[in-house]
Amino acid sequence: MNIVDHQLRANDCGVSAIKTVFNIFEKEISRDYILDNVFLDEKGSSMSDIKKFFDSQGCKSKFKFLDINVLSKDLTSLKALFPFILPVKRTNELHYVVVNGIKRNKLRIFDPSRVNAYYLSFAELKAIVHYSDSYWELADLKERMEALCAPELQRYNITLNGYLQREDYASVFNKLVYFSHIRDKFGFKDEEVEKAFLKDILYNNDISVPKQFRQLKNQNEKIKLSAPLALSIKSVPDENERPKNESPEESIYMRLLGEVGKNKRLWYIYLFTALFAASVAQCTVFVNQILIDHVLPSFQLNILTLFAIGFALFRIFNLLISQYKYFVSIHVGNILDNYFLTTFNDKLDRFSLRYTQTFRRGDLSERLSDSRTLKTFFLSIFSSILVDSFVSLYSLGLLFFINWELTLLIVAVMILYTLWFKLITPYLKSNEKKRFAMKANFISKMIEKIDGNQVIKCFRLESTFSHRIKKSIKELLDIQVKTKYIDLLNVGVVSIISTIAYTLIVVFLARNSIYSQSLSFGQLITFIMLSERVFSALSGILSQNLSLQENEVILRRYFDFNEAPKASMHEQGIKDFTIETLSVNKLNFGYNPSNFILKDIDFSIGRL
Repeated sequence: MNIVDHQLRANDCGVSAIKTVFNIFEKEISRDYILDNVFLDEKGSSMSDIKKFFDSQGCKSKFKFLDINVLSKDLTSLKALFPFILPVKRTNELHYVVVNGIKRNKLRIFDPSRVNAYYLSFAELKAIVHYSDSYWELADLKERMEALCAPELQRYNITLNGYLQREDYASVFNKLVYFSHIRDKFGFKDEEVEKAFLKDILYNNDISVPKQFRQLKNQNEKIKLSAPLALSIKSVPDENERPKNESPEESIYMRLLGEVGKNKRLWYIYLFTALFAASVAQCTVFVNQILIDHVLPSFQLNILTLFAIGFALFRIFNLLISQYKYFVSIHVGNILDNYFLTTFNDKLDRFSLRYTQTFRRGDLSERLSDSRTLKTFFLSIFSSILVDSFVSLYSLGLLFFINWELTLLIVAVMILYTLWFKLITPYLKSNEKKRFAMKANFISKMIEKIDGNQVIKCFRLESTFSHRIKKSIKELLDIQVKTKYIDLLNVGVVSIISTIAYTLIVVFLARNSIYSQSLSFGQLITFIMLSERVFSALSGILSQNLSLQENEVILRRYFDFNEAPKASMHEQGIKDFTIETLSVNKLNFGYNPSNFILKDIDFSIGRL
């Protein structure tokens, strides 16, 4: 099982982080169930909403501020927190990663936007981590601050008496942290220089502490703490403790066939026609064998004429089947277009305003485009893969009857194809998900600029918005180039494997024909053509791997755009009642549970 759950859009990394944590604990939970129970808006999910979800599942989760200065020296204190979710900085937004494990003083990172886990040193993680602000009452921390600062100062015979009247506790603590860093990292010539440097820092206000060491700030009798905030999760419950309304995750392909419903009958006709046409076309490989081994050695024109008539009728029959397949595909395409576009329209009518507002306009535009692309998946990608798979197995069965020993070589090549498919697929899938997210982000920014073009020109903000869009274009083009390079490598490796295998088969067949003459010349040609059909079909499947992963991302996005139905009200209960007075106390209202528009509203309404 792949531990990292890949995000499907720009704002659902919190959902993927939750799923990744459950994968780490080797516990099954559906992504749809997480989406139904974690609040998600246009910016994503908050850490508090993520914590509420883990708590509701019976997990023990807690927030923990990370001490940067302690962790810079020793990372082992983090082991007690594994696994934990950590916010990191991305371009104009926050992103969640899961940290679980230490290897060679590096942390193991599970990133929803990456294929596999990777390792970062604490210095690298420190550069991208998000610092959260927390406010504490000065009175609550005064004694603790004195307890922390006094031992360090007593070491150099420096007392706090009289000094704290001019300086606040936060400043003293920050300066001591900075001094400890310089001392431990670089050292001093002797103890006198060390003490002089410390005094100079404490008593000379002109010396400023670097920004990265200003963890504490004094604001209006409160201490402001800026530090990375981690969410540690423990004690995932057993399967029998899991909520009953959670359903196991179903294959996206089976879900798609189930949703198409009655329309899939015509698609089944199209698929059967395609398979039948491929079977008939496969018989053409025996034409050369009949011509070489039977027709030509007979030296009779009547047999040749009969062969030509039969061959012409066969080609006409094959042409009619191909035309019928194309005829059926026209109607299947129209039916599927009508179904998916109508479904998208019905979803917009049915879904609540709160749910649709969690998507940016670029995401909605991409999902409209997805509705048309799904037809191509049915008629082209999925059908051609099924046909190629059928042709490969059908040809393999025929090859066993001709020469089973050489057929084992073809089976070995098929296994090699399968291993390469499993190796390259995660990289193609991850990059396709990134490309779709960046494409949606670019479209959203472009639509925002089009809608606000008048305002942008009035305030002369063209350069600002153009810079944002150009940056999105660069990110989109970079990921497109990376994806194409991986696909180029995929096609190149497949071609090399096919060429080597095909050459070996030709050499072995020729050698076998020369020494043992167990195969006729016609059978030799037939075996070579069937082998070529197998390699061609398998190469076609692997070459379409990029398109397959692209359409799989589209399918997951299609199912991701689905709001959970509201719980139906019980039919029994009070039906006839009259309200004389309505009193409301502490009323809160807001689209985001953590950010209310109205708060603590009290009012009463009486009937006249």
